[in-house]
Amino acid sequence: MKRSIQIIIYLMCLIIEIQGSENTYYQIPNVLIIGIPDCMELDDGVYSEISDSIKKYIDIISNSIVFHQKGLNQLEQNSFTSYARILISYEKESNDFGPIIDPSEIPQSDMKILDNQFKKNVSDGLLLGTKKLKSINQGPLILEKWIGTNLEQYKGYSSLVYRFIRTMGSAKPVYVETHTIFTRKNIISITISCRLDDKDTLFKDIFEIMNTILLID
Repeated sequence: MKRSIQIIIYLMCLIIEIQGSENTYYQIPNVLIIGIPDCMELDDGVYSEISDSIKKYIDIISNSIVFHQKGLNQLEQNSFTSYARILISYEKESNDFGPIIDPSEIPQSDMKILDNQFKKNVSDGLLLGTKKLKSINQGPLILEKWIGTNLEQYKGYSSLVYRFIRTMGSAKPVYVETHTIFTRKNIISITISCRLDDKDTLFKDIFEIMNTILLID
């Protein structure tokens, strides 16, 4: 009951704070609530509208959801001239004594090891993606630039964040950042990406979503 009151108060404060903005609020039950700007839309999934008053409040019933540039669901012609994605996924865990892993306690020497591991994971993923794209004469996926891994704070929780730039064939470079947040009950991964040219213009709002999150822990 106490948690429900906190969520209601949080949403009311957000509505008051950003009445001039255009966000849709989504909830993954027992995981998080997050505000997604209206330049994005939900890419297929099981969800239900809870209300449509001042802000939409939509429940997500899935452990992995994707948002892409608005208009793509309806195959609108202008939606193919840009590229943007927000991927949210989570794994259920449990630890009554605090976050499952507290990145703030990771020694600096180990951060370099983590950075190398993240870079390897991304490189391996792009290589696998290249093999899949080859069958449809697309690709290759190339890690153009590894920006690095940082420790950041969100809503009282530590997050490991890595950033990089990748290319696919002759397409424009894409900027990617992945946030991994550890709570007492979940490991939450949020990946935000768009064409590098659009990062500070057309899709600049998608990089503000981390400031809208309420973790339900």
